[in-house]
Amino acid sequence: MSSLWNKFLNSGKVNDCPVIDIHCHMGPFYGSHMPYSSPDIMAKRMVLAGVNLVVFSHHYALLNPKEGNKISTEAVKKY
Repeated sequence: MSSLWNKFLNSGKVNDCPVIDIHCHMGPFYGSHMPYSSPDIMAKRMVLAGVNLVVFSHHYALLNPKEGNKISTEAVKKY
């Protein structure tokens, strides 16, 4: 097995191999269950999972891009 795999098995993450999630959704969506969709909870879950960076869109941006992008910008600045 590779050393990266062994590190992951031992600690649940690999700090010297950054993890980037390129498909995330922020905010509630009324057609599905997304319990970890607030910026605060998403940031905490990222730390737990060892995710360094996410590419996301806020669900509000689908219906109101101005408001959805404002919330997204605030989250990026905070975290």
